[in-house]
Amino acid sequence: MNHFQKFFGNPASPAAIMIEAKSLEEALEKNDTLQKVLQRLYKEGKILYYNSVSSFLPSIKTQKRRWKKWKDFWMTQKKKGLIERIIKECKKLGFSDRAFSPFWTSWNNPFKPLTFSLFIKKKAQWIFGHRIKLNKKSAQILTLVGIQNPHLFKILREKVQRAIPGSAIASKKGLVQEVLQLIVLEFHQITLLLSLLLILCLYLFYLRLELVLITILPIFLSLVLTLGLMGWCQIGIHPFTILFVIFLFGVGVDFSIFLLNSQMMDYQNSKIPSQIKQTPLISSSVTLCALTTMAGFFSLLFSSHPVFFPIALTGFFGMVFSLLSALLLVPFLTQKLFPKTPNQDFLTFKKIFATLWAFCFLVSFALLYRILLRYCILLFYPHSPHSRKKLARSYMHHLAWYLIHTFPLPASKQIYVNCDKKNFLTPSVLIANHLSAFDIMMVLSLPVDFIMIVKKWVWEAPLLGTLVQDGGYLLAGQQNSHELIKRSIDYLSKGISVMIFPEGTRSRTGKMGRFHKGAFEIAVRAKVPVIPLLLTNTQACIPRDSFWVGDHYVMIRALPPVYIQNNGKFKTSREFAREVKEQLLSYQNHDWMEVQRGYLFWKYLCSRYSYLGIDLEMYIACKLAIDPIYKAISRLVPPKAKVLDLGCGHGFLSLLLAHSSLEREVIGVDQDQRKIGLAKLAGYGERNLQFYHSSIKEFSYPPADVVLLIDVCHYWNKEEQIKILRKASEFLRKGGRLLFRDIVESEGIPSRITLLAERFGLWIGHNQKGEGLHIMKKEFYQEILQNQGLQCKMEIPSLAPGANLFWIWEKRADSNEL
Repeated sequence: MNHFQKFFGNPASPAAIMIEAKSLEEALEKNDTLQKVLQRLYKEGKILYYNSVSSFLPSIKTQKRRWKKWKDFWMTQKKKGLIERIIKECKKLGFSDRAFSPFWTSWNNPFKPLTFSLFIKKKAQWIFGHRIKLNKKSAQILTLVGIQNPHLFKILREKVQRAIPGSAIASKKGLVQEVLQLIVLEFHQITLLLSLLLILCLYLFYLRLELVLITILPIFLSLVLTLGLMGWCQIGIHPFTILFVIFLFGVGVDFSIFLLNSQMMDYQNSKIPSQIKQTPLISSSVTLCALTTMAGFFSLLFSSHPVFFPIALTGFFGMVFSLLSALLLVPFLTQKLFPKTPNQDFLTFKKIFATLWAFCFLVSFALLYRILLRYCILLFYPHSPHSRKKLARSYMHHLAWYLIHTFPLPASKQIYVNCDKKNFLTPSVLIANHLSAFDIMMVLSLPVDFIMIVKKWVWEAPLLGTLVQDGGYLLAGQQNSHELIKRSIDYLSKGISVMIFPEGTRSRTGKMGRFHKGAFEIAVRAKVPVIPLLLTNTQACIPRDSFWVGDHYVMIRALPPVYIQNNGKFKTSREFAREVKEQLLSYQNHDWMEVQRGYLFWKYLCSRYSYLGIDLEMYIACKLAIDPIYKAISRLVPPKAKVLDLGCGHGFLSLLLAHSSLEREVIGVDQDQRKIGLAKLAGYGERNLQFYHSSIKEFSYPPADVVLLIDVCHYWNKEEQIKILRKASEFLRKGGRLLFRDIVESEGIPSRITLLAERFGLWIGHNQKGEGLHIMKKEFYQEILQNQGLQCKMEIPSLAPGANLFWIWEKRADSNEL
């Protein structure tokens, strides 16, 4: 602040008061009123001085009032007494009797006002300087006032404007002080408005709050550090520093956007081998740009003018903080968004909220048990450990059930099949496949009293570990296997079931792993049945390598009990494990297809294209909304089939078919390297899906059950289309199906709209131009496919909007295979 005041000069510099009126006399009358106000302020010590023309040139009205007051004061008796006294004193001093005659005579002169024109006539207007200004329409009078404290400027202005409405008052120091106070008071509002505008612009550009957050976090961190440094260095907030803070705000936005976009480009191109990573190039460019700017601010630190020092310090360290925040935070946060393994999913605010809710729910009820209920149970059942354990297990069951059914995820759904209490009346060994940490909650929500054999991390979990131990659960690895089996058999003999995940760990790929024989050894020795539990799609709630809770459509199925005897012959634990796993596998794809439907299924497929480009995300959303083939394709392709998608583009149809059935093997082929790269990213983690970058005419693959040729041929000339159709028919095994859709020559508005849309796609570069558009007649395709040994099974007009044609062709048994 001291530097700022020195820059603007002496704080006691005068304030200027301007009075304007239609005539000089009217202006002088107002100026007389002003002088009275200034006299009072001067006596009160609120101003140092004032310089008014009223001291030399009052208004005629004021002069008349003063003249009248003068005449009234000097009455005849007073005049006579004064004259006699003056004459007497003159004689003493040797003056003539007539020395004061002009003065006595003036008492009797008529009133003659003093005017500005008289000063001009006597060439004495220099007395007023530039304080009086006259023109044809108005007159202005300027008065100067000295103010020691700039804060008193506001008081002066209020009193002057109240006494003389329409007057104007200005003070360089007071004005600067008011502007400074206004900026300081409004700084938080300016910051808030700027932040909201920034967030709005970023959201309109990215359409994702997560990307907006990644962009603004480094900016606000750098601002906090910069303002903190200003406070530590006692640099006040004034217009210049605020200007440079806003400048740094904009620079920080640029740095974050550049680095974020480079990270997204690298992610999008990660499956394209020939692409060069953009992040190192952009990072070095941003660093070089920041260094050159910092060099300029650093040079200002050595300026002799005091006002440049706070500006240089703010700018230099602001650039340092902006650069470091962007370089460190943006890559770190961006990498957290993108999945590193097939089991991970994209992080969203919705998942963060659901996770925090689940965490608070579990912690609250675990604390309730630990602080209150545990001791209440001990008080009521001091000599019954069995009852205490049963109540702890019951508490965990209700805790899991309410947690699952009160998730703040309205679209989520949990399906229980054959999970009624009557199916668990007999003490049994419960076994389940293991996909997610959510499996434990799903099993705990079942209406059955059981103990679980758990790992050390569950046993020692904060708060919840107490419940696990109090419920009588068994710790795997705490003792030898014989002791663990013995204690499990003891529970079974008391009518309490035992629950085990025989895989030993969560599946990394979703594929059911090898079953260890421990659970089945317990069943064999205790001579109790095994109840297989099939968990489906629980990894959608909590993936293996993550702890975020997301939207989910899950199912748990209780299969019929499997007994240890088969036709009077006892099974070994290995045979037992093999039989149970086969039963689970027999239902696996059926249940998987049941949960892959509805809103969450389509939402999941669209989410696989997250961060692959706003244009691609919008294209996928539009195609889903207007193209009926996506909703129907899964019904046209058998759930167990080898599928070849020729010209798959971004791979959405391939991903749809692969994800909707675990028993389909889907391969997508396209010659556009970038599209295949994006398709590989979208299909990352689907174990029954592969993508290849290749020309359809050069690709080699064993015969498939289904070949898709959707919206491909019209990008090639007639000869090339014939080759593609021949190649597609060669890929089909005998009895296999070709699903064919393409544009055909037709008349009418739908045909024109379809052609216009295709040309627009070529123009914006969404599709490779190749050889342009070549629209053929329906008979052309029919003749070629028939010549290749295919017969048309059906035509579905509802799947061919506009000028399209959709056919299902089947390869005859007498046709030649590839």
